[in-house]
Amino acid sequence: MTLCPSCGAENVDGTKFCVKCGAGISAAPSPGAWEQPAPQQPSSGSGNLYDTPSGGVYNNTPSGGLGGGYQPMSQPPTAYGYGGGMTAAATGVGGYPYAVWADRVLAALVDAGIVFAAVIGLYIAVMIIGTILGGIGMAIGGLAGGEEGAGAGSLLGSGFCCIAFVLFPLASLGIGLYNKVFLVAKRGSSIGQGIMKLKVVTEQGTLVPQGTLLLRLLVQIGFGFVPFLPLLSLLWPLWDPQRQTLHDKAVGTFVVKEGV
Repeated sequence: MTLCPSCGAENVDGTKFCVKCGAGISAAPSPGAWEQPAPQQPSSGSGNLYDTPSGGVYNNTPSGGLGGGYQPMSQPPTAYGYGGGMTAAATGVGGYPYAVWADRVLAALVDAGIVFAAVIGLYIAVMIIGTILGGIGMAIGGLAGGEEGAGAGSLLGSGFCCIAFVLFPLASLGIGLYNKVFLVAKRGSSIGQGIMKLKVVTEQGTLVPQGTLLLRLLVQIGFGFVPFLPLLSLLWPLWDPQRQTLHDKAVGTFVVKEGV
């Protein structure tokens, strides 16, 4: 058996990386070469992290998040299970890593698809109602006032159909109140985000209040009235260190990945 030079765990001969802490094993040290420092009383707010005389940190967390064993303070503890080799500083908030851009785009496409489906249904309904009202108006106007009355009836129908142009922002608001405010405040994710196992949280890693989510939704809808701004907001996580969109930054929310 080969002992890990970092944490002292036993590994099968020939193993390149420790199965416990993930440290590289270049050569098998002699037995007894590694001695685990005796844990002292935890420092204030350190939880399972204990200060050691050599200036390092000993973490005895049994599982999840930080790997156990002794690690120098100059290097942050390593978090495994999401892409490998990710440091604790890059794990986002609430103990979860920030959501990758591709997952956010797919979730946004699902949510946008729901809105588009509603808009198409409403548009068809408005066109049918507008056509019916226009026909009735023309018939009544023709009987009452000849061509002038028929023109007024036709105007009534066409004016009603113009409502279709405001259907998208109205549908975005109506569906968003349920999908992006109610659901996210209750479970942390919209329908699309739930499919992609994403979660919207505060800086403390908690669920976002409904008031903040409502403001976030209004900012998103407002971006739709400025050319190219929705696209810029969607692309922003590609270079942002915390992978936030512009509407996330506007209200202080973060999107993280669950189940990793």
